[in-house]
Amino acid sequence: MRVAIMLLVIASLYSVGDAADLVEVPLPDLAGYYSNTTRTCEFELLIPPIEVYNVWIRYSGTANVGEEYCYIVGPPPEGPFPWPLIFSANMPDAVSGDSWYAEESAPDESKAFEMTVPFGALLGDDPTWEFLLSGSGTVSCHGYISATIPECYIDINPDATVEEATLIIEGEFLPIGVEVSTWGHIKALYR
Repeated sequence: MRVAIMLLVIASLYSVGDAADLVEVPLPDLAGYYSNTTRTCEFELLIPPIEVYNVWIRYSGTANVGEEYCYIVGPPPEGPFPWPLIFSANMPDAVSGDSWYAEESAPDESKAFEMTVPFGALLGDDPTWEFLLSGSGTVSCHGYISATIPECYIDINPDATVEEATLIIEGEFLPIGVEVSTWGHIKALYR
């Protein structure tokens, strides 16, 4: 009975579950000050995936919101209205030649923030995640100020400082192997 239970436990260590794994990859080269700024980070995965389902980018840091004024009815201008910085991440797919994009505005108030943004394809593009199967890639992040309508102007430019950026990959990864031991060695671990 004990041997059967132990074999069942060992077999479960080698089986691949139905649930996908989430792997977080730090992107230290994306940390820093952003105000119409672009940074790029190359990354390597410790264990390359065998299949990728979804990818997100997570930022955390501090945002400073800009101020916009608009001539809605006429002089004087109305405002200030909050004008946040926009983060746009780009991950090129060397296999298809297209790219993945993840774009989101920072909060519309000055404060510490954390946001997680999914990567998606632009209309007409057909990127794949096949390039991640090699275990490496490149992510660029552009923090920019969006354009205003002609009746408005930005009085104070927004900016942000990213303290940490992380790539989150949902997929299937090869299980990490366990060391083969004798039954006596395994029993000794629990005495």
